[in-house]
Amino acid sequence: PLVPFPFPCVSWDLAAVSVHPHFHSHTTLSLSTHTSMFSRDPLGPIPPKNHLAVILEDRFEFHMVSEAPTSTPTLFYFTVGPSIFYEPFWADFGPMALPSIYRFCSIVNEKLEDRAHKRKKLAFYTDILDTAGRTNAAFLVGAWQILFLHRSAEEAYTPLK
Repeated sequence: PLVPFPFPCVSWDLAAVSVHPHFHSHTTLSLSTHTSMFSRDPLGPIPPKNHLAVILEDRFEFHMVSEAPTSTPTLFYFTVGPSIFYEPFWADFGPMALPSIYRFCSIVNEKLEDRAHKRKKLAFYTDILDTAGRTNAAFLVGAWQILFLHRSAEEAYTPLK
């Protein structure tokens, strides 16, 4: 049974959010009950393997992984806790708020400038199984490139494809 939602174009049940036929009838979103990193996410298909995007050659990469990686003497892995990711209003997962973008950029810049990591490649990682988390993490990496590397949106998107 559908439960009315305060906005006239949206109704929901326990398994899905459906948009009223008058508003893009082909759109259906599954609800996510994401509670921790590295759990399965019903929002989308799971990519077949880990993915890597080189943001700054020999300095900064973005990894999507199936399990938490371990840093090495030449590669420092880091992620950001759930406090930096979007706090949903309802069943959405973005857009990111400016304070979250600022915090992420500050974390990346601090790590790039940290003397302990000067000779290491930095690798920001996120859970490949969490579709919403992957999307938000890729957005944050793209925003950092636009703000601090002065890349265009197209240039920032290219390594994330």
